[in-house]
Amino acid sequence: MGYGHLGEIRAVARALEPRGVPMRQIAIGDAAGVESVRDFNAISALLRSHAPRAIVWSVRTKGWREIWRNLPATTRHVWIADVADDYPNVDALIVPTLDPRWRDGGSRTHVFAGPEYFPLDVRGPREIPPVAARPRDVLLTLGGADRTEASLRIVPALEGTRSTVVIGPGFRHAEQVRRAASAAGIESAPAPDGLRELLVQHRIVISAGGNTLFEAAAAGTPALVAWEDPHEEAQGKSFEQRGTALVLGRGAAIEIDRLRSALAQISSKLETMSAAGPRLIDGRGAERIADLLIELAHGAAA
Repeated sequence: MGYGHLGEIRAVARALEPRGVPMRQIAIGDAAGVESVRDFNAISALLRSHAPRAIVWSVRTKGWREIWRNLPATTRHVWIADVADDYPNVDALIVPTLDPRWRDGGSRTHVFAGPEYFPLDVRGPREIPPVAARPRDVLLTLGGADRTEASLRIVPALEGTRSTVVIGPGFRHAEQVRRAASAAGIESAPAPDGLRELLVQHRIVISAGGNTLFEAAAAGTPALVAWEDPHEEAQGKSFEQRGTALVLGRGAAIEIDRLRSALAQISSKLETMSAAGPRLIDGRGAERIADLLIELAHGAAA
């Protein structure tokens, strides 16, 4: 399960709640707070027995091919993808990246592209404090799983700072990270329910280059990118070009000296980088997707 994808669906669900829309949240694999199923076939069976008017999808694999032909014909579909080169014949495609690209899906598919459609989790403090007034130094958060275990390479570089490392729900090396954080004298935050509060407390965030870059920009928190996958490197460079981030390199290969040099390099640019973020990401993407879903659902019911 991709924790970033789960976060996108949860953000849209939270935007639908005040609109009074009945909904279900479904994930393949175990996840707190949502219905869990074992595979795409289980989703197919569930949707055939309880056909919804509209579905928003955020998936990582190509497993959708196995079930798509069996889905209810009357249901409207919205597909969220940061890499939109392979997707089904849907009613709406959301490509919420800074430099959106997508394969033409035909006349049926309406494309909504750009960061204004990123489904951001907006819970937490709304005020963005000045960087200089924030009480803590660096927030290290490398996704829900940190597959390359880069946290263990980076934590020692933060020794002597007022910093925090996030331990995601899928960390196989969670205990090792806790011990490393304790040895370095920094705090650990196990599986927080959202990052906004942590982001506005810290002057800098170190991210793997995924959805956290959007959250950091909206919170006015300058980012260093220690990427895992090539598309995350590309996304990090897009944010770097907009002035909100600096790409360090591949997280699993980061050297302590390189990290400390980068921290020193951006120290004089923090206020400028912080101000650039909220101008780029307004935080209303989930609301826009929720409105689109309601419009499609009404059309399906007509």
